[in-house]
Amino acid sequence: MLQFYHPDFIILDEPFTGLDPINTEILKEMILQENKRGATIVFSTHMMEKVEQLCEDIILINKGNPVIMGNLKEVKQKFKKNQIMINYQGNDEFLKDIPEIISYTKEKDDRYSIKLKEGESPHQVVEKAFQNGRLNEFTIVEPTLSSIFIESVKQQEKGDSK
Repeated sequence: MLQFYHPDFIILDEPFTGLDPINTEILKEMILQENKRGATIVFSTHMMEKVEQLCEDIILINKGNPVIMGNLKEVKQKFKKNQIMINYQGNDEFLKDIPEIISYTKEKDDRYSIKLKEGESPHQVVEKAFQNGRLNEFTIVEPTLSSIFIESVKQQEKGDSK
């Protein structure tokens, strides 16, 4: 009978590199099971989407120096841009008349990226969209870890050049 050792501390370096989608999913499930069991897992990766799927706490490193560290949810909240995305069919003129909107861009497939003033709620936008056309989807946009990393490195390099 096979017996497996389940360590309390696991270090993985670029564990998803070279894996096909099926094996990536198998490894991801194994990591989640080990974490649920109580193991502490440290992994190094350039695949930020995997970090977002698997990690609670992060440290982002650039050129050997920490750029950002902390709880993933708190880091994402700190970099939140008060942006929403809607999938809307109809006349979009109403967007010009909503004072909470700083700017908006029509993307492809009837999607609009909308930047709201700091602290403003998207309720007005959603209500007006329902009144003026067909609102198919509404999403509060969270910053990606990749965008947070890029922004943080740029800020750090700006500070270093002074």
